[in-house]
Amino acid sequence: MDQECRRFEPRYFFNNEKIPFRTWNNQTWYTIAEAKVPFHKDVFQKVIERWTKEVHLIIPPVEYAEIINDVEFEINDTDHNESLSIKPVRTILRRLIPKRKDKDEELEELIEYYENVHESRVVYSPIIKSLQEPAEVNIPFYYPKVSCFSYVYAEYKRIYNTDMADYNGLDDNDDQSWLYFEIIPLSSIHHDLLVPKDLYMLTYKYLKEKYAKELVGNWTEKTDPAKFVFEDIAIASWLISLWKLERQEKCQTRLQSFVDLGCGNVETLQPNIATYSDVDWIIGNHADELVPW
Repeated sequence: MDQECRRFEPRYFFNNEKIPFRTWNNQTWYTIAEAKVPFHKDVFQKVIERWTKEVHLIIPPVEYAEIINDVEFEINDTDHNESLSIKPVRTILRRLIPKRKDKDEELEELIEYYENVHESRVVYSPIIKSLQEPAEVNIPFYYPKVSCFSYVYAEYKRIYNTDMADYNGLDDNDDQSWLYFEIIPLSSIHHDLLVPKDLYMLTYKYLKEKYAKELVGNWTEKTDPAKFVFEDIAIASWLISLWKLERQEKCQTRLQSFVDLGCGNVETLQPNIATYSDVDWIIGNHADELVPW
């Protein structure tokens, strides 16, 4: 095997603001990693089959997978067109059995296989049985905290939105096959209830560009500015976005007033005396500090 065949150099998008995405099966999938690959679809399918049977290869804390059922479906030739068939050609329901059975929960998982002429997609979805709590609470630590994730093999084309081509600096017409790792995050379900994600991201981008460089460069504390500056900008972005929505809802232009009761910000307080009745918001960096109010 020559050097070219051995090289595997995926491109990751974990920390990028412009994560590639595409709509498939009426859902938005985000590309976490992509790579050119020198092999054909049959190699991809063999590897996926091995991962399905030997789950510990990709999730080490899992001892084995118990196959509950494995069903294959017939797909008409007309379904194998340029658009990935929405109907799976195969579904597997399995139960993941952890090594530490006295500490870790079992998890049922649905695996769906999709095929067409040039693409092959395998979707892994955890089966969340309790709807009383946020989904991530019911997912064991060893499993990705996502609604579902997918491995996609695409022959001779890139499949994400075309406006990302310049960002990646790669040629969409490059005559090679591609491998993708995509997810649907849980955060879009549970974490955007009070502040829309788009509004938060725009506010965060504005504040970071305006203040981050100066704050990091003039940091006088002994703590790590790379951690605390961006954490504080993120918190400020969320509050500013929330207050903007509140003003719109109340049809007011006056900026909200607030007092910050965080550690070290003010003198010792007695809640029955310091009521702060003249401010709109009382905030603090620890929830227990706000309980008396």
